[in-house]
Amino acid sequence: MFPLRTTPKTILHEEGDLSTQHGVTHKLSRSIWPFADAVKLAKCDLRVVSFYDPYGQKLNSPWRVKHRILDVGTQDCLIQSEKLNLTTPVTIKPGDIFERESITESMPQLVDVEISVGATGISLTKTTVPLYIAR
Repeated sequence: MFPLRTTPKTILHEEGDLSTQHGVTHKLSRSIWPFADAVKLAKCDLRVVSFYDPYGQKLNSPWRVKHRILDVGTQDCLIQSEKLNLTTPVTIKPGDIFERESITESMPQLVDVEISVGATGISLTKTTVPLYIAR
């Protein structure tokens, strides 16, 4: 899948370059490799993926920021984070993915964000994960 705890990479293509995939030709734009991390804490086993890309074709287009949290464990897991606009805990079932997407005018940067996690029935434990956040 994605490398864990690696430095994100940026791939830049010249505007107008073309890519053919599955018989469809696409105009390439700037793309960012996702940043992935594993969280094994408070009886939860999560994979957290964060990435961003341009939201449009123009040079001054806003940025789309997306976070995905996958529960790869065997039990329900609660997550909570102010930076993800989760003021109350959200439950992720085993095998399910929680997604959060936002649009921002400023280019996102990778920062350590505090999240609280815990299996159903136990106290949430705080930790940090690297996520792309608007500046």
